[in-house]
Amino acid sequence: RAGVPYSVITRNPDGASELEGRGAPVLIADYMRAGLLRDLNVASARALVIVDDDTEMTERTVSVVRSVAPELRLITRATSPEGFQGLQSLGAQHILTAPREVAAGILDLLTPPEVTRADITRHLAEHPPVTLNATQRAQCEHAAHNAGPVTPEADVCLECVAQGDTWVHLRVCMTCGHVGCCDSSRNKHATAHARRQDHPVIRSAEPGETWAYCYEHQWTK
Repeated sequence: RAGVPYSVITRNPDGASELEGRGAPVLIADYMRAGLLRDLNVASARALVIVDDDTEMTERTVSVVRSVAPELRLITRATSPEGFQGLQSLGAQHILTAPREVAAGILDLLTPPEVTRADITRHLAEHPPVTLNATQRAQCEHAAHNAGPVTPEADVCLECVAQGDTWVHLRVCMTCGHVGCCDSSRNKHATAHARRQDHPVIRSAEPGETWAYCYEHQWTK
C-alpha cells in the first residue's frame, strides 16, 4: 500500500494461492536453501522480512541468509525475550515483537522518506484491533477460540482491488485479520477465504457494526 515493490517466498501452497489471488508476486520454494537464495540474488534486496511463526525456523532461516548475504538488512519477529536474544545473536538487525509493532516497524523501515512514522501511527490508530464480545464468544467453540483481538489487514478488499473490482461490504476474519468482501458482493472473498483456510468466524468490518458470524454453526450475533 506504500508502493514498495516486494516478492514473497513461501513453502505453503495454500498461502501462496491466497497471495496470488491478491496480485502478489509469489514463489513456492524452500527459503532455507542457500543455493536458491543465491540464484534469487537476495543480497541485492533492500531488505528481507522473515515472518515465520516458529522461532526455531526463523533462527535457521536467519543463519542461512547470513551465509549468503552477510550485509542484507533483516527484519524478523520474536515472541519471547529468549527468541529476541537468539535472533540478535545471529545478526538480525531489526527484531519486532507485538503485531502492531511489526506492522509499524516494517513500514517505518521500508517506506519512502515522505511517509513518516506519524502517518503510520495514525493509520494504525484509525484501524485498531477488533475482538468478539462475551456474548459472541459464548455462541460456539469456534468463536471462543477465534475471539481476537486481530488487526484488520486493510480498509479495503485487497483481492477486489487487485482485480480492479468493487465490493458492497467488508468482513474481517477473526482468525488472521484477512479483510474480504461480503456475500452481497460479486466476488464473495470473505466466504472464499473462510472456506479455503478453514477460518470459521468473521466479524463485520463496517464502521459502527460489531456483529459476528460463524460459518460452521451459522449464527449471527
